[in-house]
Amino acid sequence: MKKITLTQPEVNHLREFYQAELEKAKTRIATLTSVLSKLGEVTPSQEAEINKLLGEKVTSLKKQTKTVVKKPGRRGRPPKAKVELPAATIEDKVTKTGKAVKTKTAVKATPKAKVVKPKSKTVKVVADSQQKPAAKMVAKKKVTSKRKPLKKGRGSNKMKWNEVVVDVIKNSNTLLDSNSIAQKAAEKLKLSDSDFNRVKSSVATTLTKLAKTDKKLFVHKKPGSRAGYYALPQWQTESGELLPEYKEKLS
Repeated sequence: MKKITLTQPEVNHLREFYQAELEKAKTRIATLTSVLSKLGEVTPSQEAEINKLLGEKVTSLKKQTKTVVKKPGRRGRPPKAKVELPAATIEDKVTKTGKAVKTKTAVKATPKAKVVKPKSKTVKVVADSQQKPAAKMVAKKKVTSKRKPLKKGRGSNKMKWNEVVVDVIKNSNTLLDSNSIAQKAAEKLKLSDSDFNRVKSSVATTLTKLAKTDKKLFVHKKPGSRAGYYALPQWQTESGELLPEYKEKLS
């Protein structure tokens, strides 16, 4: 046989648990005995023995429980309560035969007082009407103040962004990202700093076309970076890997 050693808190916990379970069992036995004694299934001597074992819990339960007898009631809906109208709203009229007829008096509605609007609202309306044209003028000025896109030119003077982008990458002899290509393109075209945002958007559109549609450029990425760097087809092998020279420049 194995010996189990328990600490004092564990002993206290077990003692409380078993005492609680014992009280539950006593209560259940007392309840069952009380019900069976009412039904005549338990003799007084048996009930006395159980009371001794349980500490007279059965007799205490008998005192607490009271039999409630419900009065028989009528089935169906309860009768509706009669509502008596106030005497002030009913008048008696006597007919030719002498019978009284009860009629309801109509309550006249009190006329609503007319609300006079203050004159200050008319002033506000005039002020608003005067301010609206001014707001429209401001809006028109804002629309007209937008920058126009870069002029592409016509005929032989037409700007060819495909050639510009490819020449910038070729002359740099290294892989470049979109921002660097836009800066070098603006320097090549001798454009002002105010035109840089438009140059950047044109370069981004051209790079997408050259890489995805025309396949004249290929995108490579540095490890740990999301930015794309563009390379010419002759800078990589048929399998798509960069040549060692340009691979070193990219890293």
